[in-house]
Amino acid sequence: MAKPPPSLARRGVKAGVSRGKPLGLAVVMSARGAAQGASVSVMDAGDRDATAAVSAALGQPVRAPIDDDLIVCALTPRADLASVAERLADQRRAGGDVLVAVVGTATERRAAVEALRAEPDLGVGVAFPLEFLDDAGAEDLREAVIRRLGMRAVAAARTSAPLRESATQGIVNRGAVRAAVVTLLSGSRASSSVLTGLQARMAADVGNLAGEQPQGIQAGEAVGVALAAPVWRQTARGLTAALPGWRPVIRAGVAFGATHLVGFVATRLRRSPDHPEASEEES
Repeated sequence: MAKPPPSLARRGVKAGVSRGKPLGLAVVMSARGAAQGASVSVMDAGDRDATAAVSAALGQPVRAPIDDDLIVCALTPRADLASVAERLADQRRAGGDVLVAVVGTATERRAAVEALRAEPDLGVGVAFPLEFLDDAGAEDLREAVIRRLGMRAVAAARTSAPLRESATQGIVNRGAVRAAVVTLLSGSRASSSVLTGLQARMAADVGNLAGEQPQGIQAGEAVGVALAAPVWRQTARGLTAALPGWRPVIRAGVAFGATHLVGFVATRLRRSPDHPEASEEES
């Protein structure tokens, strides 16, 4: 006797569970990433003005580093290059990380990079060249710090308003690019669930930058992302029907734009007048 087909309700439950898995995983992974111990410390490399500029740019005090800190310092012509390089190498050997803003003319930056290269535990990979520590240079430095922190950026940026802003922009921009790439490289069915999970993770990361978030709020955001997914999918279908030859490009473009929109909404929610982060920035 043939087995009866599953009921509509049962199929709906199975589909809901299947689609809910990436959302739940996204929220859990975001919470784990935010719970990682990560912090940034600013080191005085011998130039008080440059050190003060780095401290202001990152919203972090000048202090002795903890072993697993990311040390950030400004290496200028006033610094004792050999001494600074040795101190930074000690931090690397202790298990921490280092990012050096090499400031000055092209000739001065070359000399500083050579001093870093001479330390086998450093190398040129820790150097970040900057001509000036002005407003534009400070923004470039914040972006470099966020890139250097990688998965630890959310945890580290919680304690710094300047880093939070750069981290938020980086999370949204990277999420949108990943969404476009996933859509280009995978089929429509495969990319749909992956993309929804990616957007949910991005929204959760943006929320976690403001501090520990209640699980109910994160779950609500994830459900909102899932409910919005059919809208952008229908938009992509309509555009590809009109321009079938451009299907991959259209789908990638819609995924990029939809993910940016999710990031924008998540960011605006965190900056609403009722949110603690907004009150902190206004005070």
